[in-house]
Amino acid sequence: MRKVKNPIPVEAWEERLDDDAQHPSRGQFRLLTREMVNSKAFRSLTKGGMVMVIAMMDKIAYHRKGQHKHKGVAVGTALLRNGGEFVVTINELCARGISPSSATRGRNEAWEKGFFDVLTPGTVHHPGRYRISQRWRDYPNGAYTPAGQPPPGVNVYPGSGRKFTKKDNEEG
Repeated sequence: MRKVKNPIPVEAWEERLDDDAQHPSRGQFRLLTREMVNSKAFRSLTKGGMVMVIAMMDKIAYHRKGQHKHKGVAVGTALLRNGGEFVVTINELCARGISPSSATRGRNEAWEKGFFDVLTPGTVHHPGRYRISQRWRDYPNGAYTPAGQPPPGVNVYPGSGRKFTKKDNEEG
């Protein structure tokens, strides 16, 4: 894992999102299936959880139509590149219109309800790496909870609103 010296601030993420909306270099649509949107798991999410799922679906990349021979994770009729892996930071979620605490809670909530798996939890030095999951289909009565995975990580990016105590300052 490479160490991120300065996490991207919220303002820079807002600019990236605006540029992405203006320049269709990544395609014109993202696949958010009706099955997912109408599921009990999605309906039970708070605003922060819904923003996390939408950001997650925006981050994943699909194989082009003629490239279905490649290996990848199948989601409905689409085939995902990079094994369905993605990175979403708290500052990126804040740029989508929620507070840092809502972003942290929403990310944890989406993880707990089975929308993604944690490959590497996030720390102050690098964002977490995640993989899309289909466990949300089993919510609320099935095996949708993450088993044997670390939590997504803590929100300790600069400007996150975390209050440092005197003890933290003495240790750090």
